[in-house]
Amino acid sequence: MKKLIPIGVALCLGAFMFSCSKEMSKPNDPTNPTTPPTGGGNNSCNNVKMNVTKMYNPSNDNETVIISYDAAGKVSNINMGQFFHEEQKISLRYDANNKITGSTVLSGYDNIPDTLTYHYNQAGRIDTIYSQKKGRGIFQYDASGRVIKSGSWGNKDANGMEHGYYYQTTYDDSKNTADVVLYETPWNQTGPYAKVTAYTFKYDDRKNPFASLAIHCYFMDLDTWELNILKLMGAHNVTDATLTYSSSGMTTPYTTGFSYKYNGNCYPDAGNSTLFGMVLFPGSSADRIFEYKK
Repeated sequence: MKKLIPIGVALCLGAFMFSCSKEMSKPNDPTNPTTPPTGGGNNSCNNVKMNVTKMYNPSNDNETVIISYDAAGKVSNINMGQFFHEEQKISLRYDANNKITGSTVLSGYDNIPDTLTYHYNQAGRIDTIYSQKKGRGIFQYDASGRVIKSGSWGNKDANGMEHGYYYQTTYDDSKNTADVVLYETPWNQTGPYAKVTAYTFKYDDRKNPFASLAIHCYFMDLDTWELNILKLMGAHNVTDATLTYSSSGMTTPYTTGFSYKYNGNCYPDAGNSTLFGMVLFPGSSADRIFEYKK
């Protein structure tokens, strides 16, 4: 069963992500495989686009993400520090038309590369990721290009069985929130699917530097990575993630998140962890720092 990663660890994944190597697409841009959600925009923000190069926790170097660019300005590698300094590296592959066709993931857990290949739908968005080691991931979108369903199915075992799970997302633009529900099959069984957990994400109205490339880190050696991926796909930054249901018997909603400080271009420069909307250590230095390409 998937488990919610503590917010400090989620920052490693969440942060870990990267930026767009080009301008963030408009809500209905079919050339962007992960077009951001539409709600909650800040009309006072400009159109300047910034490429993130690093995100880190000053007090924990395990929570460091470094994004590298090639000479043409395309994202080439994403390096992410992990538990016990077991680094993971993602190298993106492009075709002659500069379209991302796949990636290679190298994990410090086993040092065995995993090759990922992508399939795009007619709108130009990634709808399937195939992993040599872990099976496949699927993505479905609404009319605005927002992910409404994402799931993963492992490679079949000797008996032809495969474990599967998926997240169903429903957006409420009037509140700038999204409800996310996880459904999962019993281990090594094809069904039935059962509700496991439910969350409500709350967003700010500023620019998310990780929106466009988050999908490329879908298959990581981290529990519930897929949930954190969903936090990074939107046009805006998730400020609160509230656990509203757990099949384990949880009865009280539990909210973790981040409070951000923004630069003049409406991107986050720093953030502090929050619990139930309150900064955990008021007056302390930020535990999430963003750096951008000069």
